[in-house]
Amino acid sequence: MKLEELSSLSRDVAAQLKSMGITSVESLVTRSLSEIKEWIDNKLIDVSYEKAKEIMEEAWRKTGFWFIPGDQIETIRGKRAVFTSGSKTVDEMLGGGIFSGEITEFVGDFGSGKTEFLLTITVEALGADKGITAVFIDTENTFTKERVEEISKGRGYDPNDILKRIIYIPVMDSDFLSEIIDRLHLTVETRNVKLILIDSIMAILRADYVGREVLWMRQQILNRMLRRLLNLAKVYNIAVVISNQVVTNPQAQFTYDPIQQKVPTGGTILGHNANTRLYLRRAQGNKRIVRLFDSSWRPEAECVVQITSKGIVDVEGE
Repeated sequence: MKLEELSSLSRDVAAQLKSMGITSVESLVTRSLSEIKEWIDNKLIDVSYEKAKEIMEEAWRKTGFWFIPGDQIETIRGKRAVFTSGSKTVDEMLGGGIFSGEITEFVGDFGSGKTEFLLTITVEALGADKGITAVFIDTENTFTKERVEEISKGRGYDPNDILKRIIYIPVMDSDFLSEIIDRLHLTVETRNVKLILIDSIMAILRADYVGREVLWMRQQILNRMLRRLLNLAKVYNIAVVISNQVVTNPQAQFTYDPIQQKVPTGGTILGHNANTRLYLRRAQGNKRIVRLFDSSWRPEAECVVQITSKGIVDVEGE
């Protein structure tokens, strides 16, 4: 939706917003009033705060983020898309698969299958719809062209076509990651992105912010990143899929619950922002146990999958 469609927005202010990368009503809605106040205070846009609130209210109304009847949400915002995880068993556990409009998180130790899930989801999404694009943000150097080709061929898709529609972004540090997330709306709008994947969300933050004395700063930065991602998911109706690491919990010596023994990093900040959380752990051979341990609408459940040349698949005979 063009900025010019907002009757409360003048041409001059629209031009000022565009110079800052805010090129649509949707991209404006992903920003907060506090951010806009900063722009006003720093004289980046020439408008009063009261006028800015009027502009934002009109933008919220036009995009369906105002007062609307519950039965009209999908009509106004658009019907949610569903992407397969690669496993029918996992899809059934999730109530259909990976949904747009929310953040889905895969948690686990190294080698538990997090990257395999992200790559399988990417290949299946792009294979099923040749008109869409995916963004793969790599903070741990886990993305490989060869593995994407192998999964694509195994599932009957053209690997060259799949790779052409993956926008790969290798990330070096947390500042770079924050900048990328801030600019994602431009790529989403110009490349018809329907899937954003981050492998992993916490790796760089844990490396850049070491020690309890900076934990508060790390969590604030994480919260800002996640809120921006969640806003992108809701406003543009896209799926955001992230992987997350685990950390040993020294206080859980007398429990057999693996989630209590090795807890997800990111604390309550990540827990509150992720809509669906799945915990992965190794089983015998190439099998992996997948536990849905937190969801906004699905009960806790557990199933077993396996990793093959096709990526994540169901276990034969189960």
